[in-house]
Amino acid sequence: MLLAYAKLQATLEFFKNVRSLAFDQYAINCYEDLICQRIRIGTQDLRIAAITLSMNVILVTCNRNDFEKLPNLRLEDWAMC
Repeated sequence: MLLAYAKLQATLEFFKNVRSLAFDQYAINCYEDLICQRIRIGTQDLRIAAITLSMNVILVTCNRNDFEKLPNLRLEDWAMC
C-alpha cells in the first residue's frame, strides 16, 4: 500500500508541471462542427481533438488510427506502446 501512495504522489508531482488545456467555448464550437461532420471516433477522443484544433496545437498521441480521421488535426506520434 505504501508503494501505491508513493506512486500517486509522484504522479501528482509530475502533473504539476503539465499544462492542461480547457474544454472552453472555442473547443465546444469546434466539437459541434466535428459532430456535424459525422467522424466516427469515440466521444472523448473527439473532445480531445476539438481542444487541440481550437488551440491550434499539436496532439501528441499513440492513437493515430482514430485521430488521423480528423481533417486539419496536427499529430505527433510518440508511439512507444
